[in-house]
Amino acid sequence: FHQAVDQMRAYSLIATERLDEQLHYRAHQTVIFYGEQKLRENPSFQNQALSRLADYYLNFVESRLGRQQIEHIYWKCLPGNDYAPVKKQWPNLYKLLKWFDETGQDAYLTAFMLRLSHFLSRISLPLRIRFGIKAAEAAGRLGRKLEEALFRIDTAGWANFEIGHMEDGLEQLELGLAIVEDASWETPDPEDRKERNDLRSLAIQFKARYFVDNKQLDRARALLKEAMSIPISPVILHRALLLKGQLEMLDHNWEQAVRSLEEANEASLTYGGEKSIESYYLLGTAYLCRGQ
Repeated sequence: FHQAVDQMRAYSLIATERLDEQLHYRAHQTVIFYGEQKLRENPSFQNQALSRLADYYLNFVESRLGRQQIEHIYWKCLPGNDYAPVKKQWPNLYKLLKWFDETGQDAYLTAFMLRLSHFLSRISLPLRIRFGIKAAEAAGRLGRKLEEALFRIDTAGWANFEIGHMEDGLEQLELGLAIVEDASWETPDPEDRKERNDLRSLAIQFKARYFVDNKQLDRARALLKEAMSIPISPVILHRALLLKGQLEMLDHNWEQAVRSLEEANEASLTYGGEKSIESYYLLGTAYLCRGQ
């Protein structure tokens, strides 16, 4: 191995670099193109190699991004950890996502998007939307209704709102909400019932956000009240309280806004604490308007 490495370095086929006190090897693009060409000549071996790569990166992503004290893998990977190691591997992860989509690897696509959706918020919201919708369709083909609803409501719906595509976001969350509210299927699993409540509340919260953007504040308040009347987990409560604080800020009720936003952060501390731009920005603005 070491002789091979030395020879490849001598011919500038690979370069070495240190990351987190470990030695890494980066191949020259010519080497990568040659390897990919050889793989294409042997599809059977290519599929085996990509499957091994997918299993490796699935563990890699979960170990780097899974930080929150939550069992649900999607919410476990909320922002907070240092993204540098995962960003360094993004070209490989992107290739895998495209391979899953092009070859119908539904199980892999949904598994990766459950772990990468929040990371994609920091990389590219359009890519989060694109692969979020593909993951929703894949989950639908697999018969995983709650996963499909989650991808449509949060992965694609929320991200559309973030880039100002309000109608596209509303369309996705309505599709997700229809799945959650469909009375034709039930599950005896209490965890599934909890997740169903979470997703229903989250979708209604996002509808409220849609009406905030359209200056229909009374309708937004009514929807938020409905969303908060549903039994929900702390991670969903955190989001509801952020929207509540935002509505109170629009009413210039700075005292109550600060209380709601501080309560939102307290809710997030129960599962490890979220470091979102929205939370700090709203709270900082509310304190500023109070003269603090």
